Amino acid sequence: MDNFKRDFKFIPSKIRAIGGGSVNEQWMQGIANISGKTVETIYQHRMAGSIGVAACVFVGSGIFNSFHDVEKLIKVKNTYLPDLQVTKTYDELFLSYKSCTTRYEARILKQMQTGLKNYKMENIEIIKQQIIDGGKRLLKEGLVSGTWGNISIRVDDTFMLVTPSGRPYEELTEKDIVLVNYHTSEYEGDSKPSSEKELHCEIYRTRENINAVIHTHQMNASTVAAARREVPPVLDDQAQILGPSVRVADYALPSTKKLARKTVKALQGRMAALMANHGAVCIGRDLEEAFVACQVLEKACKTFIEAEFLGGAKSISKFEAILMHQFYLKKYAAKSTRNN
Repeated sequence: MDNFKRDFKFIPSKIRAIGGGSVNEQWMQGIANISGKTVETIYQHRMAGSIGVAACVFVGSGIFNSFHDVEKLIKVKNTYLPDLQVTKTYDELFLSYKSCTTRYEARILKQMQTGLKNYKMENIEIIKQQIIDGGKRLLKEGLVSGTWGNISIRVDDTFMLVTPSGRPYEELTEKDIVLVNYHTSEYEGDSKPSSEKELHCEIYRTRENINAVIHTHQMNASTVAAARREVPPVLDDQAQILGPSVRVADYALPSTKKLARKTVKALQGRMAALMANHGAVCIGRDLEEAFVACQVLEKACKTFIEAEFLGGAKSISKFEAILMHQFYLKKYAAKSTRNN
């Protein structure tokens, strides 16, 4: 009854049983005793579904004003009155059980929280090191220069870890990597997160299967982004890994929510997008897949630029490109899992 009151905001004055179970007198009396409510049964159990539907139709169409009016036409077979002394005994037993269960659940929850906290701390340390190594890799592979660009990895259903703002990648330590709530954009610690944290947050909010994001200023991708040209599927590996094309997100000021929204829109159904007059963003189900996306994007943009000088790039059909991308996601990358 407590649950009924919580869910439906009232407590019924009686219970009416329709169906095969209503012929079991001991069962019906038990329900009356446990609930403390009068139980009325209707024997026409084969008509249970039809009676219920008809009642809803009559009330919904206005033929009857309420279900109380309808029930006057339904013949009651038996009535079971609750034994209130038995009901009281059941209530006392329930309260005793509930008290024991609450204490047990509290103890188990405390143990789980302690274990989860220790697990998360270990996991966070591992992810921080992945981001530090990833930052150095950005520089080594020429995907960024100086302090430009940023990397993040999803920690769980609430938090991500992201590179800080304005810190050289070669000097990053674990304490510099920032823990951010990607639902609220709030962060912990003294280090300020990347100025493009909103872009990372928006991606994690809208792409549940994505666990790593890399924002780059790589040369060929930035060139195509400046021309605001969508890159058609000109290479097999591009279609497989990045998707049927690489769109260009409409221009918006850096570090704004508008930029985040426009970029996420361009990323729909894809693993990379260009950001008009800015750079690129690549995503993956883990950090390695995001780096592969960066490499393939740079290769595809370089090929596209040079093919334009040879009479124009000839693209793979959109249908075949979509097919290859879906095959890659489901078959070749089956081992990609979340970083937690």
